[in-house]
Amino acid sequence: MAINDCDVKQIKMLDKHELYYCESPVCNDDCPIANGTAECLKGDQLNINSVNLNKCVCVPGWKGYLCQTKDYTEYENFHFINLYSIPVMIFIVALMIFIC
Repeated sequence: MAINDCDVKQIKMLDKHELYYCESPVCNDDCPIANGTAECLKGDQLNINSVNLNKCVCVPGWKGYLCQTKDYTEYENFHFINLYSIPVMIFIVALMIFIC
């Protein structure tokens, strides 16, 4: 008989007969797992699945208290790139038109 190990994100628990089973980590009720903006990560303790040890962490693209703020990419250099790249592209297109 083959026994599979727990998923990396799951906690390996032992029952009263010293047989192990897998549990998904539990977080407090405020953690917005249901809407997909956060996930509950297991704590460092083995065989303990507790809201006090597990962490509620925002998934990529979300931040802030209870993961309610969309995390947009900062485009600080975007204006600099457009300032120089658009004239260069126009110049290249003009050259292609006159050469052909």
